Amino acid sequence: MESIGRIICYGTSVAPTNSWHCTEHIGINRLYFIHSGKGGYRHNGEKYPLLPNHLYFISYTVNFAPFSDPNDPIKHTYIDFELIPPFITNEILHIPVNEDTKILSALSVFTAGGTMSRHCDLSALHSDRTFFELCKMSVIYLVNQIAKENNVQRISDKVVTKSLEIIHNHLHDKLSVKELARKCYMSPDGFIRHFHLIVGTTPYAYIKNIRLRTARCLRESGMSISQIANEVGYSDAASLLHALQNEDA
Repeated sequence: MESIGRIICYGTSVAPTNSWHCTEHIGINRLYFIHSGKGGYRHNGEKYPLLPNHLYFISYTVNFAPFSDPNDPIKHTYIDFELIPPFITNEILHIPVNEDTKILSALSVFTAGGTMSRHCDLSALHSDRTFFELCKMSVIYLVNQIAKENNVQRISDKVVTKSLEIIHNHLHDKLSVKELARKCYMSPDGFIRHFHLIVGTTPYAYIKNIRLRTARCLRESGMSISQIANEVGYSDAASLLHALQNEDA
């Protein structure tokens, strides 16, 4: 069964004019709901419009380059999140919303609560368990509606699903690829090949990426480096700081 890992950020804003940058992170997907304005995106060498009252799903595996009309910029609601198991597609999917009350209700969870950015207290969302569960259910509903309307099947690979659940639920532990392979009843080499085929990266790279991404979120919330290191599976603060500095280099 699908689940949501971290919700990285969400909010409603007016997009920058012309082209704007969408940061790509392994495992981070994005939902866009277009309220108004004119613009579009480039994908596989072609231009497509971003249509008002449409909901878009952008998988982390897709190259997405949006742009906005300077005279009538796009106003949109965005949600960045981790999805387990991953929903991998090479296309940018969308559905019309119009007067669909269920979709609008799910979106209202994110539009009614103001804006949360990467520089706000992200821990507040995850510390409020009731609100976080409502956010998770809303995202799952929206993604499933897009998959249904576009006739796209979710990944049902049991090995990937099990390994990602272990990674996301035990990020504070000393995870090893060998141990993940053992728990999935596979050899390490076979597990690495299978994981890379489905997810698009190695298990080691995925674990490192999500640890550092989570560490940055926790750092923005004001948690100490020592506490963060313990939360994301690093032996000490110095090791975590070294990893963060190497990533920035």
